[in-house]
Amino acid sequence: NILYSTLSAGGAQVLIQTVLPGQQWRILDIFMVGITAFAGGSGNRNLQVTDGTNVYSVIPAASIQAANRQARWGSTDVPYSSPYYAMLQNTVAGNNLVAAYSGGTNDYTSGQCTLMVVAQRVA
Repeated sequence: NILYSTLSAGGAQVLIQTVLPGQQWRILDIFMVGITAFAGGSGNRNLQVTDGTNVYSVIPAASIQAANRQARWGSTDVPYSSPYYAMLQNTVAGNNLVAAYSGGTNDYTSGQCTLMVVAQRVA
């Protein structure tokens, strides 16, 4: 689960933790289930899935602000990366895959969602 409080003030939720220095992953799919809508505090941020270099998806604020939203990578709610070829990149060796806020100016004060990542270890 990703809680609004974990992401506040520049925080990030680790989705895939790298345990070996050269470890890399190929992202195959991402699913989002919005359990409790992100809201409050004039929150307007997006949620990105990234390894710190490659951004695999930027989930729009409207998607995380809706309760009980279910979506799969490639949908309007969990879009493919832009540019599209970023989604084809393996994670950077040794970097964790994380969910973090992007864009906007204000953090949320409530909400949680679940992101499920299907990945294949390639190194």
